[in-house]
Amino acid sequence: MGFICTSISTDSNEAMLAFVIVDPAQRGKGYGREMIELAARYCFEILKAEAVQLNVFTVNERARKCYESAGFTERHTTPDAFSFGNELWGRCNMVKKKQ
Repeated sequence: MGFICTSISTDSNEAMLAFVIVDPAQRGKGYGREMIELAARYCFEILKAEAVQLNVFTVNERARKCYESAGFTERHTTPDAFSFGNELWGRCNMVKKKQ
């Protein structure tokens, strides 16, 4: 179905979700949101993180909407953060805080 990694900074007590990948054949079925929600819950309950963050390219509106539906909000955006070929892509950092 998919893949996701997590890590935690002991300095800031903030977890990071990375490499969120969902099988293209399974997209649009809610699995991505469920993965993100379960990973965030793991970070809060098991890792005892105070917040969970992730980054998404600004051109990836579908992923951004998925993260928003899982409770993440935009913290800041860095325009032209990543260069690919002749293109520059922005990066949006999103966060979900412990409730």
